[in-house]
Amino acid sequence: MPNPVRKVILIGASGNIGVHVLKQLLAHPNHPEVSVLTRVESNAEFPGPVKVFRSDYSSASLEQAFKDQDVALSFLNYDVPFDRLKLIIGALIKAGVDRFIPSDYGIRTYHERYNVGVATYKRKIVQHLKEMEALISWTSFICNPWIEYCLLDGLLGFDLGKHEANIVDGGDNPFSGSTRSYVAQAVCNLLTDPVAYHDSKNQYIHLAGHSLTQNIILAQLEKLSGTQWKTENVKADDMIAEGHNLIAVGNPWGMALVVRAVTCSRTEEGESVGDLRSQSPWDKRLGLKLDALEDDLRATLEGQFPIIHMPPVIIP
Repeated sequence: MPNPVRKVILIGASGNIGVHVLKQLLAHPNHPEVSVLTRVESNAEFPGPVKVFRSDYSSASLEQAFKDQDVALSFLNYDVPFDRLKLIIGALIKAGVDRFIPSDYGIRTYHERYNVGVATYKRKIVQHLKEMEALISWTSFICNPWIEYCLLDGLLGFDLGKHEANIVDGGDNPFSGSTRSYVAQAVCNLLTDPVAYHDSKNQYIHLAGHSLTQNIILAQLEKLSGTQWKTENVKADDMIAEGHNLIAVGNPWGMALVVRAVTCSRTEEGESVGDLRSQSPWDKRLGLKLDALEDDLRATLEGQFPIIHMPPVIIP
């Protein structure tokens, strides 16, 4: 039997996904000892059982925080310089940490169709970790855009205020999606299952969650709102072109358009890039409990899934 994870440290635990992982870990009856790493100037507060390390991100302060930790989980956004991530990984190696879980928690960043900055950045981090596998292991979670978050920020193409929907290629192409709390459940269950933790070494872990289409979401939103929504149909290729045009003039919302178009469409070969059911997902193995889609959407409309920090993009 592999050894259990004894100690974990969360980097960026006050953000949109970090708060959910921290909550899930502390609620687990057999959770490891939990620490968090935060900036010296941060005003973030954490529950009493959590040990807090405040760092100026110097090598010395990072190594001190990482000393005797088994696993480090990053929830840092993609606007953090890559060199800082390399510094963190270097400090983890010097401190003897067994594994690093980078801040993926989204689209299949390794897939060539996602040729935008956020995917390139996250792909670069995993590539660096692959080069370091003799010194530290890694695990990366792929779960697609969080549905409750991306309904609120517009990435999935739904305007909750205006009751309008932007539909890609007819809206019937399948894709996977789940909530931040579902993803946090997966992270927690993996860290508290020694065999699953062992078997996840140096690989991507896919989570299928809900099997969706834009039209399935639209039907549920119309039911919950009691209103027929106005829809606009757009071709995926046109949306991708528009997204790259926006990126070219410095508007990073273009990345969101590319992500939506790729996630909600098929390739010329017929592949549904956003459908994670084909990627041997770990949902069943990790014993994940999935709420009904209607319940997740209702909770979103009722404000139960607030966005803590908006990403560094221009939201229309």
